[in-house]
Amino acid sequence: MRGRLLGIFLAGAFFAGLMPMARAEEFYCEVMGLEGVATVTNQSANGRVLEEGDVLKVDDVIEVGSGSYVDLAYDREWNNVTRVEENSKIRIRSLYPTTLELESGGIYAKLKALPKESTFDVQTPTAIASVRGTEYRTTFLEGETQIYNFSDSDVSVYGLDNSGRPQATPVVIRNSEKTQVIKRGQAPAPPRRMEVLELQHAERFRQGIEAMIRDNVSKGRFGKIQDLKTAEKGRTETPKGNALVSKEGEGGERARSRPKILSGDEARSAAENIVVGGPSQPESAEPDRETRMPERGPGQDVNKMQEDVQRLNDNPSQFDADKVQQLRRQVDEAVQNSPPEQRQLLEKMQRQVNETGQRMMNERRQRERPQGEQLSGQKNQSTQEAKGRPATRQVPKPSKDH
Repeated sequence: MRGRLLGIFLAGAFFAGLMPMARAEEFYCEVMGLEGVATVTNQSANGRVLEEGDVLKVDDVIEVGSGSYVDLAYDREWNNVTRVEENSKIRIRSLYPTTLELESGGIYAKLKALPKESTFDVQTPTAIASVRGTEYRTTFLEGETQIYNFSDSDVSVYGLDNSGRPQATPVVIRNSEKTQVIKRGQAPAPPRRMEVLELQHAERFRQGIEAMIRDNVSKGRFGKIQDLKTAEKGRTETPKGNALVSKEGEGGERARSRPKILSGDEARSAAENIVVGGPSQPESAEPDRETRMPERGPGQDVNKMQEDVQRLNDNPSQFDADKVQQLRRQVDEAVQNSPPEQRQLLEKMQRQVNETGQRMMNERRQRERPQGEQLSGQKNQSTQEAKGRPATRQVPKPSKDH
C-alpha cells in the first residue's frame, strides 16, 4: 500500500513538473517589425535572417546588427511589445511568465496589458528587472546593467549573487528614476532621477513602436500568435510555483528561482530600509494598481478624464507634478481596461498627458539650473548632441585690441 501511494505521489510530481514546460511551448512571440538586419538561432536554424511576421519561441536566440532593431510582440493585439536595440543579443527563456535574457545591448519594453498576475523579467548577467506592467528599459554594456523606469508602475530590480541567483531584497525605481548594477554580487544602486536626454531617448522608442503598430494596422496586418485571453487561460491552468522549471533537468543553470515581486508600499519600504539605510518617509496611502479601479460608469470616467486632460493642455500651471502623475495613472489604467471603441480616444489622451507632463518636467529642470548654465553653450550643446558628438564649450576669441 505504501509503495503504491509513493508511486502515485511521484507520478503526480513528475507530471506537475512537466505541465509548465508544455504550457511554455504553446506561447510564442512575433516579429512585429524590424529595421536593418537581425538573425535567430535555435535547434533548426543557425543565424537565419529574421523577417516581419516570423514567430519565435522559447530558447530562440536573437541577435541584432549595428544600426538595426527588432520589435517583438507578445500577444495578437500588440499590447505588449519590446524593442530589441542595435548590437543586442537576447535569449527567450520563458513566455507567460516572460523572461528575456539580455546577454548584451538593450531592450525597451512597452507593456500595456499583461495577463493577470503575470510578470515580465529582463535578466542580465548581473541583475533582474521584474515588472507586472510598465514601460522600462534595460541595458547591459561593458559589464554594467542600467535600468530605467518610464511609467507610474514600479520596477523591482534584483542584483544577482555570485552563484547567479537573485538577492532577497530589490531596489524599487519609480517613474523617471534609474538604477545600475556594476557587477555580479553587488546590490543595485539607490534610485536616481533620469536626465532629460534619457527621457527623450525613451520617447523616441515609444513613438517608434506606436508608429510601427499604426503602419501595420494601415496595411491590414494582424498578429499571428496567442491573444491575451488565451495567455490568461493558460496561466490559470498551470500549477502554481512551477513557472520556471528548467528544460535542462534538475539542477540546470536555468532552474533559477523567480524573485517574489513586492508591490506598492511594501516593496518601497523594504528597498529603502535596506539599500538606502533608513525608513521611508510617510506617504499618502495608495492602493495597489490592481485595486485602483474607478467606481463610476466608464462613460463618466472618460468624460471626466477628457475634461481634465483639456484643462491640463490649456492651463498647465493649474497642475502640480502630483496632479499630473495622478491624471496620467488614471488615463493609463483606462487605456488598459477600455473597450475597443474607446481605445483610440484614450490613447490620444494618453499621448497628450505624457507630452504635457514631459514639457512641464523639462521646464522645471530648466528653472532649477543656475542662471549661468542656462545661458552658456545651449546652442552648441544641442547642435553637437544632435550630431552624436559630445558638446564642447565655446571659448571666446581674444579681442584685437589686446
